[in-house]
Amino acid sequence: MVEQFANNVILKDRNQIQKVFEENADYFAKNNKHHSKKMKKLFSYYNNHFSGLTITFEDQDVECEECQNVIIKLWSTIIYDLWERKIV
Repeated sequence: MVEQFANNVILKDRNQIQKVFEENADYFAKNNKHHSKKMKKLFSYYNNHFSGLTITFEDQDVECEECQNVIIKLWSTIIYDLWERKIV
């Protein structure tokens, strides 16, 4: 089901999601923590594009380390496996 939702994301949004994801990854590599604004965007992108799934993240979930790990794993799988984007 996630694959179906992911494939419905338009190219412009895919590019923006990947950009934010990679900016957060760069920040994480330098600071060993996620960038709060980038994480908020990644959670928001999930809620906007996957609203038909059973899991919806709330604002306070952005601070939850386990929730952050879930959202990073999800976007990583979508960006690099489903959308077959190259790792920059």
